[in-house]
Amino acid sequence: MSLNSYSFTELSDDTYYRPYGVLHIQPNSGPVGGLTTVMVQGKGFISEEGVTPRCRFGTPANYAIVEAEILSYTRLACRSPENIPMTPTSSLPRDIPFSVAISGDEFNPWTRTVHKFRVYEQPLLDKVEPEESDVSRLQEVIISVADESEFFDPLPQTPTPIEDGQELSPEDV
Repeated sequence: MSLNSYSFTELSDDTYYRPYGVLHIQPNSGPVGGLTTVMVQGKGFISEEGVTPRCRFGTPANYAIVEAEILSYTRLACRSPENIPMTPTSSLPRDIPFSVAISGDEFNPWTRTVHKFRVYEQPLLDKVEPEESDVSRLQEVIISVADESEFFDPLPQTPTPIEDGQELSPEDV
């Protein structure tokens, strides 16, 4: 238990799990096909022998799990999975829930936040004007994408927190 978000009570035989949470993920998007390194800012990330932290991309019913590495008490890193869970009617770009678990074999509890990771098709560039420029020169650059490719609007960096008692509906996913 913690009253100040960083000083927690000592673990005992009665402790079920160590509290942890996600505050921010960066980047919050990556191409389908994965392997985007995601840096997770949070609290309570502590390495324990025999425990592998995990990142989950997707809903509890449709997800991919990857191993994570604890970098410090407030940071961990993972890579987006190569195979992002998609339904047959999914279209891109698609926002999928993101969560972490730092516990034993059952990997519970998963964090419950509104953090999302957006997957997209990598845009195919058609033209860049100008093609060359001096490094020290500030200049406008126009990038055009191929006919069957598109850019998308980025996700906001700070998601809205979940209200007490609010459940995520399928439309939120």
